[in-house]
Amino acid sequence: MIQLVYDSDAVKSPSAFDLKNDLKAILSATQPEVVYTHNPADKHDTHIGIVEAALQVMRELRREQRPKQVIGCEV
Repeated sequence: MIQLVYDSDAVKSPSAFDLKNDLKAILSATQPEVVYTHNPADKHDTHIGIVEAALQVMRELRREQRPKQVIGCEV
């Protein structure tokens, strides 16, 4: 688990390039098989910002670098 320190405004911004760059660097370096993130049906707009950024970054990775499974959940 890695927790980044971004405030809600930075996460919700459509141009959250720092967040996306950090996520891309982490996923490229670790190449996880499974990624857990927030539930895409979450009502909290900051959580949705995280889901959107994470999915966008994973789609930008080369196919062989992408996780085999992405799970949106609340625990």
